[in-house]
Amino acid sequence: MSEPKISTSAVDRISSLPDDILISILSSLSTKQAFVTSILSKRWTRLFYLVPNLDFSYIKQEVLEAFVDYILRSRKSSGNHPINSFILMDGHYSDRLCDIVVGNWATVTPDLPTSILACTTLVVLKLGWFNMGADFYLNSIRLPSLKTLHLKYIRFKQDVDLVMILDKCPILEDLQLSNIFSNCSSTYYCKSSENLKKLNRADITTCYCDFPLKALSNLKYLRLQLLKVCLSHYWKCPRD
Repeated sequence: MSEPKISTSAVDRISSLPDDILISILSSLSTKQAFVTSILSKRWTRLFYLVPNLDFSYIKQEVLEAFVDYILRSRKSSGNHPINSFILMDGHYSDRLCDIVVGNWATVTPDLPTSILACTTLVVLKLGWFNMGADFYLNSIRLPSLKTLHLKYIRFKQDVDLVMILDKCPILEDLQLSNIFSNCSSTYYCKSSENLKKLNRADITTCYCDFPLKALSNLKYLRLQLLKVCLSHYWKCPRD
């Protein structure tokens, strides 16, 4: 995907717009494209770090983790401005689906920079094609503002890890899970089904982790397409 070309005259006209309009324009771009504008001037650099929507889709694996880390650290040092939407769906792995299905995760999917799971301003979070990395600390998860959570091809250390993330999303409304896996089982108990009272939409396909049936009781829309799933109020599921 080629980067947009910005002429000098276009920059002059656009630069005359108010900050809030420019931030809105930058929010409609991918984070990679918006980042390019930060080289124009100090003003554009400041505006880039005010953008509340981050989209890291289709960034090459070899630079992805470093780029995400750099953006998050730079935003923090510039004032730690709120992030409302965070998308990390890596489409580069879609053509290597077979390797993922047979369990060849180590050579296919990178670890997720999990610091984003402690972002209290997040409203929308979409993640795809990642392992939950070694620094995945469940106790540090804080997602009190999250309303939309979409996970696609995510592998957790334990099958209860998904439950513990949901437990930190008290106002979640829209949940999509597709091809969720785990390395091992757990007997952990929590009451996430009681915390998801605002959940009204769920689209769940192929989930190999624990999931609460009671959390689906108030839905307006539901699609289930499962090969193997534990559905239980107490999260204590029989094992094969």
